Amino acid sequence: MTPYSQALMEAGLDEREASRWRELAAIKDEDWDRILLGLDAHKLSVDYVLKQAEPATPPPDPNSRPLFGGLLRFSPADMETPTVVALILRVLFPDAITALDATYGSGNFWDGSAHVQVTAHDSDPTRAPDGVADFRALPYDNESFDVVLFDPPHLADAGEQSLMRERFGTYDQDELTLAMRKGAVEAWRVARCGVVVKVTDHVHGSAKHTDGLFRRQTGWVIDSIGQEPYDVVHQVRTTPLIDPKWQQQLSAYNNGSTYLIFRKGDQFHVGRQPG
Repeated sequence: MTPYSQALMEAGLDEREASRWRELAAIKDEDWDRILLGLDAHKLSVDYVLKQAEPATPPPDPNSRPLFGGLLRFSPADMETPTVVALILRVLFPDAITALDATYGSGNFWDGSAHVQVTAHDSDPTRAPDGVADFRALPYDNESFDVVLFDPPHLADAGEQSLMRERFGTYDQDELTLAMRKGAVEAWRVARCGVVVKVTDHVHGSAKHTDGLFRRQTGWVIDSIGQEPYDVVHQVRTTPLIDPKWQQQLSAYNNGSTYLIFRKGDQFHVGRQPG
């Protein structure tokens, strides 16, 4: 038996355990500082520390393909909205150069990773980089933009003190239906290559309004555009937005959104040349 093997036996270690201790000893002081700052006591283990000590992988070039691992039907949990949008555009509209965001809001669709030049409007002048415009009556000729993105209002009859109303606004139920239909028609009219529409479910105080709401919202958009989506992408979050005023949980919380992608022209899943 070698002196090394003798020492391991006396210490009660096998070669694998000794190797892991050597890896721990090799961690640099600055890496220990980073690991300890972000330490999760519930995950504390040698494997966890060694994993955290691995060199960080640099973010991929936003112009590379596939972007961030590729487009999936169900996005990885908590993938950021701009990444989901950039993937949809890069995979399904590689030939697009210009894009119109008809409902810009806080600009949550964009972080610079998308390959298109964006024109952005909103009904609120404080959130309209390129001026105020009504998504139900866009001030553009037919096919003025390659792609139009439409994130329509999706809340009906939210209360005056509702967090959801404050964050997303609200319509009366009948107004909501008409607004989504008109917005979808306008988006389709102004687009040359296609349209991306985000639809989001919500729980209504009245069961008759909640039942099938997501199906009905999707139906309003599909009926207004006049064809089935070319593709569908679901965004998934681990943590839903919850109003602090909600006490007892009475319904499933919404932790995601769906993007309906409509393309003009040939509907075959074949490659399209970048613009």
